[in-house]
Amino acid sequence: MTNDLAKKRGRPFYLAARISDTLEMCHNIDYDLPTWVNEGLIDILIPAGGAATDPLLDVTMLAELC
Repeated sequence: MTNDLAKKRGRPFYLAARISDTLEMCHNIDYDLPTWVNEGLIDILIPAGGAATDPLLDVTMLAELC
């Protein structure tokens, strides 16, 4: 779907998702991040706990998915 939109617009269309800051919490709320990444369903993951992003957040586990 996003590829079709990108062709229509003549430029890339990226899909981003704001997610929990841990894989465990993502799993608890049924966010299947490994599938999203492996199937190319998402372009950008934005880890954020609570109401804000944390510049000191350890995203090693999330980076390993990519």
